[in-house]
Amino acid sequence: MASAKENTQLKQSFDGSFGELLMACELSFVKSWLGHLGGVEMVVTGITSEPVIRLAEDAAAINKTFVLEAMDEEGISPANVVIARPDRLPFRSDSIDLLIALHTLQQTEDPRRMVREVERVLSPEGRVILSGLNPWSLAGLWALVSGGKILGQYPLKECVSRHMLCDWLLLLGLEIEKSETFAHRPPLQSESMLGRFAFLEKLGDRAWPVFGAGYIVQAQKHVSNLIPLAPARPWRSRLVPGGIATSFNRTCEK
Repeated sequence: MASAKENTQLKQSFDGSFGELLMACELSFVKSWLGHLGGVEMVVTGITSEPVIRLAEDAAAINKTFVLEAMDEEGISPANVVIARPDRLPFRSDSIDLLIALHTLQQTEDPRRMVREVERVLSPEGRVILSGLNPWSLAGLWALVSGGKILGQYPLKECVSRHMLCDWLLLLGLEIEKSETFAHRPPLQSESMLGRFAFLEKLGDRAWPVFGAGYIVQAQKHVSNLIPLAPARPWRSRLVPGGIATSFNRTCEK
């Protein structure tokens, strides 16, 4: 389980020039997607920085809850905070209309369990927005030669790729509605150098879209309302062996 210190390190990993670029791209997708989503119950977990809080407050959902592992975030009313682990959400099954989990997968020891928890708490037709760091990217390649940690904080081998996450969601019966990658530049901390590689964003979207340093996925939970019917059986299987029913035979004898 990620501690409060590790959560602080997660936020600090996005403080550099490349981290700010990555987070800005990510939040632009979240903002555009939230404009088409609503519901009654909304849950936010993972990164809860000030821009994320503002996005949540502007969302169309009625009730908004932030899941934190420690009450160390300013700007959030304590009445809207639940202290819990993201892979053990303290909500009833089928009760959440919209769940936003930004970089939560890389904070949990068992990402699969976290995805199963997401599927459990989502209401029928509910949606989830998940984001993460992509090990198959220039940032991941950079991590191989700089200690094996992407963005200098998280082991590369523990990162969940977009392809793997989508496979888990599909296996749980969730439909992938949207999926995007971003931050195709190398993870440089110099703003001038990042500016020189700005052309890689548009080029990467067309040429190698799967290799962005970050990704974001939106999925929807579908539950069938159809009542299963008993399998049809051949009419001959309902006949009594021997060709004549015993009860009918006794009636005739009387």
